[in-house]
Amino acid sequence: MHFIYGLLGVILGFCMVKYRYWLYDVMGKWSFAEKLFGPGGTVTGIILLGFIIIIFSIVLMFGQLDNTLSGVSKYVSGGK
Repeated sequence: MHFIYGLLGVILGFCMVKYRYWLYDVMGKWSFAEKLFGPGGTVTGIILLGFIIIIFSIVLMFGQLDNTLSGVSKYVSGGK
């Protein structure tokens, strides 16, 4: 099941990167992205978000997300 979710995430991230200008027209400007990245920051933010989704999905597909989250969980759950 992780493979299917990962594949869907990769497709979503790829579509976000490919259709970034259409997303920009639909969603409008992101004020925090414009402030952080300067002019055109919304498009840059959409691209970065697409790449983050792609990387997250690839990690999920190959099961490395479970390993990463199990290592972090001891710090979040109080060290149990």
